[in-house]
Amino acid sequence: MEFGHCSEAKQFGAEAIRHEGLRFYQRKASITASKSPSAALIHYHGNGGTACERSYVFKELSSLPIEIVLLEFPGYANDPEEVVPNQKIILSEALRIYDFLKKGDPQKNIFLFGESLGTAVATYVASERKVAGLILEAPFTSIADVAQSHYPFLPVKWMVRSPFPSAEWAIKVSAPVLALRGEKDKTVPPTFTLKQIQNFKNVEALEFKNADHSTIGTVQPEVYWNKIREFIRENLSEQLSDTE
Repeated sequence: MEFGHCSEAKQFGAEAIRHEGLRFYQRKASITASKSPSAALIHYHGNGGTACERSYVFKELSSLPIEIVLLEFPGYANDPEEVVPNQKIILSEALRIYDFLKKGDPQKNIFLFGESLGTAVATYVASERKVAGLILEAPFTSIADVAQSHYPFLPVKWMVRSPFPSAEWAIKVSAPVLALRGEKDKTVPPTFTLKQIQNFKNVEALEFKNADHSTIGTVQPEVYWNKIREFIRENLSEQLSDTE
């Protein structure tokens, strides 16, 4: 789907924004509380989707006093620039959207939510910038590791041009992490998710029984979203305590 042609995002009060090459859907915080610090959540989608297809994030997190941004990766959603997606350009855009939000409000607390490929992107940003919390669905050590596991008879690990070495970035992350994984994930084998989880200093992991890569958030949606909302609320409270 072409970026900007997203009725779902409009339905949840989000606006399609184009800013200096960045493309994202943005919904301002709908709830204001005198004691709540300014906060935003940036969502980085997976390889097999677009930002528009993640519009349900607006709905599920609408009860929280936070701004929500769904970033569209370069080269996705009929990008008019005809960019070939790669590690360098995707990570660059991921940092730019963070810096864009902080420029408008330097005190704003930023949460990152990554899904599949987006977990590596979010982990990289958290290793380079201060974040209030990191939510990861199906994280992995690196694209190269996962690719090699699917094609063990080929030297894929050394052929991948965009390896997204998330394990190298994870050890630099100091923010609290919530890791969500599926018991029967065949796209990102549990071995690589468990190894990646161990690379974080402050992490809570939640496994969803009988969930594969595409159903982590739908096997038990109430548990999934309640945990994410709880994680954000807890870390918002901690941020508030630090400023008092």
